[in-house]
Amino acid sequence: MSSLIAKYHESTDSTIDMSMKLFVGQVPKTMEEDDLEPYFSKYGTITSVKICRDRDTKQHKGCAFVTFEHLDNADDALHEMHDRVALPGAKKEMQIKPVHTDDEKKFEKRLFVGMISKSLSGPELQEMFDKFGEITDCNILYTQDKTSRGCGFIKFEKASSCLIAIKEMHQSQNNGGLQCSHRCQTCGQPC
Repeated sequence: MSSLIAKYHESTDSTIDMSMKLFVGQVPKTMEEDDLEPYFSKYGTITSVKICRDRDTKQHKGCAFVTFEHLDNADDALHEMHDRVALPGAKKEMQIKPVHTDDEKKFEKRLFVGMISKSLSGPELQEMFDKFGEITDCNILYTQDKTSRGCGFIKFEKASSCLIAIKEMHQSQNNGGLQCSHRCQTCGQPC
C-alpha cells in the first residue's frame, strides 16, 4: 500500500486533506505574492502564495509556492498553465508541479478495484462507485475464456472522487471483499 493511501486509512480523522501545494518556476523577480495570486485564484480558492527568497539576502529566487484549498483546482491550474503560460516579464512559460512526490498520486483518477465477485457486472461495479463522483470509464478484467478475473478499473472525472472512493471503499466487505488502490500508469502495479 502506498504511503499516500496508508495515510488515509491509518488516520482516525474521517476527513481527507484535499489541499495541494504547487511549485511554480519562471516567476519574474519583479512579481510579488499579490501579483501572482490572480493567475491561480481563477482556478479556485488559494490558501497560500509564497515567493521563494534567499534566507540571507531576502532576494527573490524566481519561483514560488501556491497552495490550493482543493486538489481538483490545482490539477486544473497545472494542466492549463504548465509549460503554456508565461507571466509578464518572464522569459519562459511557468513550470508547475506538485511539491511532494506523494501529492502527484493525488492527481490519479484511475482506480484499481480488486477482490470483487466474479459474478459482478460492469454496470453493477459502476453503481457501487457512482456515489463518489462522475465515472468516465469502468472495466472488469476478463480471461481469454470470458470469465471475470475478479478485478477491474474505475476512472473518475475528478481526482478527488478517486481519493474519496479509496477512503470509503478500501478493504470494505462488499461482494466478497473489495480492495481499492491507485495503479502506476507505467507498469499497472499498485502504488
